[in-house]
Amino acid sequence: MSVGRFHRNGATCRFLLFFLFLPLVVSAAPDNSFLNDIRVLYLYENPQHIDWPMVYHLALEEGCQVTILTASVGAVFEKNNGNIPEYNLQRLKLTLPQVTWAYLDSAYRSIADWRQPDIIIMSQDFQSEAMQALERYWLSLAYQESEIFQVRKFFKRDFSSQNGTIHVNQAYYVDRFDTVLSEMAARLIGDKYIPDRNALYTAYQLIKTHLPQESGKAGFLTGLDKFRLKNLAQITLGDSYTLGKFNALIERYKEQIDSVNRQSGREQLESMFSAMSTLEEMTRLNPSKPSAGDSALNAYISERKNLLSPRTLSLTGIEYVGRPFIRRTPEGDRFKLIVDIRNNGPLSILSGSVKVRPYWEAGEIHVDERLIEVLPYKVLTREFPLDLPSDRLETLKPESLLVTGKFRYKDHVFEHTVYAGTKVVSPLTLTLLPDFLAIKPFPELQVDKIVTPISISAVVNKPASRAARIRIKVETPPGIMVGAFEENVSLPEGMTSYQFNLPLVATKSLPVGKDYIIVRLFDDDKVLAADTCLAGVVDFQISNKVKIALIPGRDPALEDFLTMAQVEYKVLSDRFLQTRDINYYDVLVIGSGAFTAYPSLARMDHKLKKFMERGGTILVFGQDENWPVEEFPVSIDGARKGIKAAEIEIKSPQHPLFAQTHKLDLTRLKSDVDAEFPSFPAVVFPGKEIISSTTGGILLAEALFEKGRLLYCGLPLSDMMRHIDREAFRFLANLINYSGK
Repeated sequence: MSVGRFHRNGATCRFLLFFLFLPLVVSAAPDNSFLNDIRVLYLYENPQHIDWPMVYHLALEEGCQVTILTASVGAVFEKNNGNIPEYNLQRLKLTLPQVTWAYLDSAYRSIADWRQPDIIIMSQDFQSEAMQALERYWLSLAYQESEIFQVRKFFKRDFSSQNGTIHVNQAYYVDRFDTVLSEMAARLIGDKYIPDRNALYTAYQLIKTHLPQESGKAGFLTGLDKFRLKNLAQITLGDSYTLGKFNALIERYKEQIDSVNRQSGREQLESMFSAMSTLEEMTRLNPSKPSAGDSALNAYISERKNLLSPRTLSLTGIEYVGRPFIRRTPEGDRFKLIVDIRNNGPLSILSGSVKVRPYWEAGEIHVDERLIEVLPYKVLTREFPLDLPSDRLETLKPESLLVTGKFRYKDHVFEHTVYAGTKVVSPLTLTLLPDFLAIKPFPELQVDKIVTPISISAVVNKPASRAARIRIKVETPPGIMVGAFEENVSLPEGMTSYQFNLPLVATKSLPVGKDYIIVRLFDDDKVLAADTCLAGVVDFQISNKVKIALIPGRDPALEDFLTMAQVEYKVLSDRFLQTRDINYYDVLVIGSGAFTAYPSLARMDHKLKKFMERGGTILVFGQDENWPVEEFPVSIDGARKGIKAAEIEIKSPQHPLFAQTHKLDLTRLKSDVDAEFPSFPAVVFPGKEIISSTTGGILLAEALFEKGRLLYCGLPLSDMMRHIDREAFRFLANLINYSGK
């Protein structure tokens, strides 16, 4: 009878693998990965040939990090990756333009990173050109005796006989762990696991080894040192005193991990924190400086931290996710990083600094230093626009953007790092319209009204030459629920755009404040595109008696605002301005960029003056250029500029504009103006100065003309509304309600 061989307690034992009796719940078993640094690369061509019982044995029983990999020939070099950290599993799909040595070497280096795998297993005799080339490449790699991390064993599955080097008892795993095996297959490759229940064993041949003492009957891990931290420290730390202290830390770490695997509950969590603290001491003891690039020793310690920190987060009830996406704008690509912190535990936590490390930088970028409390069972979303070089926004490196967050849980402070990536490589884009949502509070007297309907449109764009099948996932904050919509959509070749509406309802339980509605497009477990809409409760009113005409220019936020206000309005076209009468309306709202987008505004034969003569109000926002000087009874000369809150001065705090409908908090209105928002201070003559900038220019002015008036606003109200700024909504409502008719 054939046997499997494995290590236990340092001794080499021979047992049939079906004599291993593990509990059905994986998390209850000791986690051997903490003291196992063996990496296994598993090559497959046909997903049906993946030996999931063998993968389970190496990843969950032995604690190895297992990567399953397949490759094909395509137009461009791509690397699609996914992982299940709690199972020590990773998936890689490679696309190679050619199978030349140069491409194979590039593919290998992108996979191996700072260290090579220890074991390579071929799941079958490959038929495809790409897989055959990868097999030849890896088998031909030169072996360096002095290197700690390199390929030492090659195995291939043996379908032809029962005389393999190793036999894995497939029936044992299928009978006991069928659910876990199915989850592995579904999450990692998006395919069903169909076990062969008639097969008792799967066999593997040792086809090449670099261990001279290895016999033809060697097991997967025999002859391999599972935990090589001491060896790595020996060749890295030349100082015997430092090496002695480092080795003492290694022994302490081993004892702490042994406690982790023996304990449960609070004691286990305390041992996890102690082990992470020991790893931090190792990092401080290693003289390697980050500016010179991480040494293998630092990379190894970071790898151990990355194994411990997600499990520590899980025990504390914390989820930490970094999500990148790029939005196309007229000014170019804009990169945005969103960090989600979910506190699923009963205790408050503190979320501290956020650091980002791009793959092309030696150091870290500190994007936020604030300490924010996350209450029990709440979600905190932090959004950071990053100024990254446009030529580096796309990369095939899965570790291209490292995001590190700091946490305080009770008296413990620790960090957790996730790979966000600089861009999800995808031909699809997703845009939510609008990208902000102001929800009016429920009237107190309408006790029978428990929900209010709202809607968001989502637009998906893709190249006509490619087909796609996408899965749509929507996350809503507490108090907002999503209705029924088609979650799985096929986008055929020829289609370039697909639009769908998200039916949402806001309930009376919607809390005060603001939170994100997040929409993601998936292909299997890969995020193809994502966008967010910031939503919050804002109480603002516009009179239904005011007849509003809008020339939006390049500012869609104004039309979104009027839609959320639930009032009637008319969007005027360039043709309308040339041929129709505008005197029917009370207020004409002219958005930023309108004089560039609407050439007719400069050729209206004094229609704007006549509109004000008859009692109309013109509300005009800041413009970059092309002011139609002859069309206005006042001259306005402004420029784009960032204005700080401290530079804003309220010249007429008693002006009725600040109390027309809503009594404004002027201190808050000033403080909410961010210098990153473009303001448009201007010289307005003649006109009454209401708000000005201490650095020069007027930010709000009123000019009377006959029976009407002109209001000039250079404040960044649209940008403030996109951040659900309460005073910005209420101020804009006051400006529109302040009509001369």
